[in-house]
Amino acid sequence: SGRGRKSKLSDRDKLYICNISKTDRRKTAGVIAQEFNITRKITVRKTTVRRALKECNMNGRVGAKKPLLRKINMDKRLAFAKEH
Repeated sequence: SGRGRKSKLSDRDKLYICNISKTDRRKTAGVIAQEFNITRKITVRKTTVRRALKECNMNGRVGAKKPLLRKINMDKRLAFAKEH
């Protein structure tokens, strides 16, 4: 007899969630949860999806903020491109 609460997701469900994420890496846990709830018979929350993704070694990341190009740098880049 195991300890603790039984998982709501089967191994197949977890794999399905990981595959959804792999097909489009920009999908949020909330969007994946909605998609999962539509296709499967059980309903899950985004925290459950996050936990499943963590088990597949797919932790959340936020894109790094990069400064926009200034007019001077745009001109320099264009000149460089024309040279090469």
